[in-house]
Amino acid sequence: MALVPSEPGSFEVRVGGHVAFSRARAGRFPEPAELKRAIRDRVAPGRDLGHVDRLAPERTRSEE
Repeated sequence: MALVPSEPGSFEVRVGGHVAFSRARAGRFPEPAELKRAIRDRVAPGRDLGHVDRLAPERTRSEE
């Protein structure tokens, strides 16, 4: 991961060219656990994040 300067007010997290989170789309900054899940889902989808996954609401692939 790298921090890349861009336009004022923009905040995007990209993983391998895929936008994992966009402040512009969401209209807010991500929660830390939400960001961890988004990154994990791209890097190691089968990996358990421990307490972060246990606290997360149930999601399906269609919601991503």
